[in-house]
Amino acid sequence: MKRLFLRLLGLAACVSGGALAASGCTSVYALTSTGINWVDAQSGAVTGTYTTSFTAINGAALNPVTGQLYFIDRSAATTNTLYRYNPQTPTVAPVQIGAVTIPTRNGGTTTSVNVGASFDNSTGTPKLYLLYGNYVLQEVNPSTGATVRTIDLNLANGAQNSTTAISNATTTNGDIVFVGSTLYALLDGETTAAGSGGMFYANFGTVAASGVTALSSSSVVRITSGGTNVARGIYNGISYDPVTARTVLSSGSTGSSGTVLLNTSSGATTVLGSAANLTDMTDCGNTPDPPTIAKSFNSATVLVNQNSRVTLTFGNTNPTPFYMRSAVTDTLPTGVVVASTPNPSTTCTSSTGGAATVTATAGSGSVTLASGTSIPGGGCTLSFDVTANSTGSKVNTIAVGGVVSTAGTNAVVGTATLTVNNAITGTINKRQRNVTQSGTLGTAAVSAKPGETVEYCLTAAHAGTGYADATTATLRDVIPSPLVPLTNSYGTGQDVRITRNAGTSYTYATLASDSDTATYTSSSRVLGINILPFTAGTTVEVCFQAQVP
Repeated sequence: MKRLFLRLLGLAACVSGGALAASGCTSVYALTSTGINWVDAQSGAVTGTYTTSFTAINGAALNPVTGQLYFIDRSAATTNTLYRYNPQTPTVAPVQIGAVTIPTRNGGTTTSVNVGASFDNSTGTPKLYLLYGNYVLQEVNPSTGATVRTIDLNLANGAQNSTTAISNATTTNGDIVFVGSTLYALLDGETTAAGSGGMFYANFGTVAASGVTALSSSSVVRITSGGTNVARGIYNGISYDPVTARTVLSSGSTGSSGTVLLNTSSGATTVLGSAANLTDMTDCGNTPDPPTIAKSFNSATVLVNQNSRVTLTFGNTNPTPFYMRSAVTDTLPTGVVVASTPNPSTTCTSSTGGAATVTATAGSGSVTLASGTSIPGGGCTLSFDVTANSTGSKVNTIAVGGVVSTAGTNAVVGTATLTVNNAITGTINKRQRNVTQSGTLGTAAVSAKPGETVEYCLTAAHAGTGYADATTATLRDVIPSPLVPLTNSYGTGQDVRITRNAGTSYTYATLASDSDTATYTSSSRVLGINILPFTAGTTVEVCFQAQVP
């Protein structure tokens, strides 16, 4: 075909059955004479993915299971060669499958060209059909290009929006599409009224697995534009998109719109995009898995003015890419900004296989992944550095519907939480008493005679919420000379008593060089006690006794 056609199919006809599952139908594609492009079925915009070495390609069909794109090279008059292109590896050249014999119509035109193609996946085993300008439907083996059978198509009966009878023209432009098991065709046709030929959207029903050599349309809709019947050859491609349930037509003729939306009930078209030189479109009826989005911080807890690295994971469980119909923007929570050195990196790509465009400006409150980005089968990631400049729990979210793609939108929110604290701080209070004289603990200095015992209690208090938890915390006290720290002050093996959060249950440690929490170094006269865990709201009291020699 020479033009691109996008059609909207009625909901009753578009149901392919079953829950969502992985599918190769992750995007609509359109051909030009030399290139392969993905199509936004909502806006009709056409974006390039690969430029071939051919000069006249047509007959595009997307395998609904694998997502591989098949097309025909008809660069020379007698060339009719089948190729396969993998959108998952967009920079790799198409693979030649084999020459396809151009079919002859029974009692009709003996020579023709390919104008369209589609896969019938109603049995679960995709069957490839090609359409020719002599109204012949040809089933071919997608692995070899060998002909399986041919079927003559015949426009019959009157159009639903016309009172005149319809028949085949001498030759046809157009395309075919399978929705479920039903074959629809975009064809040129003639009517009984003089000079009233045009283009028609015809329902040919189910194509039987065998025993059929001709099919006649069971219903036909005449295609119009602005209330006027369109002429023959205006549209050359048709696509059904299972995500939007829209039928789109393509056109390559001078002065016509590149893509239009077709109302399959009335035949009316609505202009979408203005892409030039389109020759055909793919269709694919299996609804793909929609995208997913997940978020994470590599350091989930940081101090004020420290960095963390954000990673967005775009999930794609389908075998081939889907494309972003709009940019994805990650708006950072208050108190978090893009770091002074953002270090953006992504495994997502552009539609042509190059690096995807990421906008990450130092100091800004958001990062954007560009519209048109390709999310390959298996998914991809986007990472960048952020700086936290205030304390608190920072919830970073991409909402439901925030990822808008040719495979649909995300149904589950993507979220991650960054906890930001001030640097750890706290207070220490020291009390003492003369045990021998039955004194009371207090902050005032005490006096002691030789042989008397003094008790010291040090209390450390964490500053609380908004301050970091300690990763190391040792309470140290230098015991003045000539005091000698005592052992077994609180019982056998209980040299030091530890109390948490002003409780009445205690733990104990010895001053010996062992594996518990307390140590005493006689050379420096330093007593040290490990008081971990030391977290927000924690107080730890450490008591020990010493004697005046």
